[in-house]
Amino acid sequence: MSTGRALVLALALLLAGAACADDSLEQEISAIDLVGRGDPKSAQQRIDQQFSRGATLSPDQTLLLRTIQGIVLSDQGLAKEAEAVARRLAAMPHPDAHGAAALVRANIESQGGNLARSIQFADEAASRVRAAADARLRFRIESARGWALTELGQFPLALKRYQEAGQIAERAGNLALVLRAYNSRSSVFAQAGNIDKALSENKRALDIAKQIDDPYSLTVVWVTRTAIMSIKGDSLAQIRASEQADAFARRSGSAVLIATTELNLGDAYLRSGRYADALKISMAAAETAKSVGDESGVAIALANAGQAEIRMGRIAEGKANVERALESSRRMAARTQLATLLGEYAAALEAVGDYKGALKAFHRERDLNEEIRGLGETRALLEVESQYQNERKQREIELLNQKNALQAADLRNRTLQQRIWWLAAGLLICGMGATGLLYRRVRDANRLLAESNRTLKVRGELDPLTLLFNRRHYLESLAAIPSGAFSGTLCLLDIDHFKQINDQHGHAIGDAVIVEIAKRLRAATRDKDKLMRWGGEEFLVAAPAMPLEQAERLTARLLESVGATPILAGNIELPVRVSIGFAVFPPHGATLPISWERAAHLVDLALYHAKKQGRNRACGITALAATSAKQLEAIEASFPHACDDGRVSVCYLYGNSLGHSSTAQAIAPGL
Repeated sequence: MSTGRALVLALALLLAGAACADDSLEQEISAIDLVGRGDPKSAQQRIDQQFSRGATLSPDQTLLLRTIQGIVLSDQGLAKEAEAVARRLAAMPHPDAHGAAALVRANIESQGGNLARSIQFADEAASRVRAAADARLRFRIESARGWALTELGQFPLALKRYQEAGQIAERAGNLALVLRAYNSRSSVFAQAGNIDKALSENKRALDIAKQIDDPYSLTVVWVTRTAIMSIKGDSLAQIRASEQADAFARRSGSAVLIATTELNLGDAYLRSGRYADALKISMAAAETAKSVGDESGVAIALANAGQAEIRMGRIAEGKANVERALESSRRMAARTQLATLLGEYAAALEAVGDYKGALKAFHRERDLNEEIRGLGETRALLEVESQYQNERKQREIELLNQKNALQAADLRNRTLQQRIWWLAAGLLICGMGATGLLYRRVRDANRLLAESNRTLKVRGELDPLTLLFNRRHYLESLAAIPSGAFSGTLCLLDIDHFKQINDQHGHAIGDAVIVEIAKRLRAATRDKDKLMRWGGEEFLVAAPAMPLEQAERLTARLLESVGATPILAGNIELPVRVSIGFAVFPPHGATLPISWERAAHLVDLALYHAKKQGRNRACGITALAATSAKQLEAIEASFPHACDDGRVSVCYLYGNSLGHSSTAQAIAPGL
């Protein structure tokens, strides 16, 4: 072999070896990027290995690895370390360095809950990174923008950002990133309530995950499927998805992913009533989360375990675990998590008849939700809105300044004749000023009139005694609902023997009783439930549609809230009870649409039936054998007979003599 040919062959082998090494390094960077989603600590260790062993990295590879390093550090709550990486990025002699630094800072802000700042940094990153930059970097920027917008509830904008991310991934031919885009879009659709689109996007992600056969990706996609099924309310499908996610998490070997899937599986078992399984997997999840330093995960797992114990009758042990979870969430200042756990705690206590404990938990949840509304996301939305409005106004001001400058230059070149025209224009402006003054007065008068009309409308829809909304408000709020399309839960309450209170003690005492009952009912209902004074001694609670069991718990809570303790009116202590009619619409067995007018009439009939059965109780409609308008009219015309012959199935909740609603329920067709 000649020397020249030997040199050529050696050079070819060297280039081939370098290409193989570069391909291997590219694969490792992509793998680190993928692993970082589910196991940031593992990704951090692999990045440190690349830098510590002096791997031959191109400027683009160095920039991308540093960016991922900053993101996984912030994902672990290490904000100072992540900011140090951002500063290091900004100092790099790379055209995309400042954009990469802004992306890391966007992630730091999002992890800290500062969503408005996160969007600002993500937008800056998008503007400072070249179109020719690494696809993985541009994908992460669009994903960061999409995530923050999703957290702010800006779903259409978030979907656009994730769509752009998906297009970047498809142009680069990166299946792993395409999968992530589909999966993110499915999550946004689910949160927006579009379950069909969520499942469609999730299926696309799942097909790609099966194709690349990556356990991390498969875990994440099945976790998203679990969330979709939870929102849909399909407990069996939620369990199947949770079990699939858990299997792939164990295949990945990532303790972080295993902790997540164990938490989800415990929640799925809890929702489906498999309390022993929920307890077992939740306690395991607490240990796994503790091993990876996930204090929030530990709190959620303990809360799930405690709820399972409560529902199994192990009340003391269950309360102890839930209180540990609440204290941990309080210590972390995790307000949203704390509010969620309190609501679930209250529901578990309700289910076993501990209504006093449930009411206390509901009150704590209500107070916390009001505190949360005063913070965080509302302010963030205003900040984002303000940011874009200020930018728009600034552009308008700049254009106006340019226009004024041109006009000033033109004016300086005008002649004496133009000055004469200015005099005429001045006279015209004076006339316009007088006209403008009159216009402003008319406009102000119209504004005051509109405000007065709005005030009158609000006053017209408020009950002056209790300051609750009245029947008129309910009717106007439902006027836009098409006839026959009502869906929701109605509870109609009537104070027992209220006429006797007025007759024996006077109307002033009667008014005091009504005000106190309104206060108690307000404390027993959630923000999403509408409480109204229906008229006289009647109150209406209108809530979203819910499972019958949940409607029964709501009704039992209303019975308990009124009758738990006597009402002190003046110097008089009065034991007061209520009767309730309730139903969830559309009711089981009714194949024809029921209008909101008929729904209100049906619960009124159920209320009257509760009165006839002895008062201090609730009568709930559980099923209606009505397939035509004629059959429904016949039921309304003879409700008691319809209960007797099985055309209407009802259940009863009883308030006992001490004022506590009884957990014993008679559920049967008819009486």
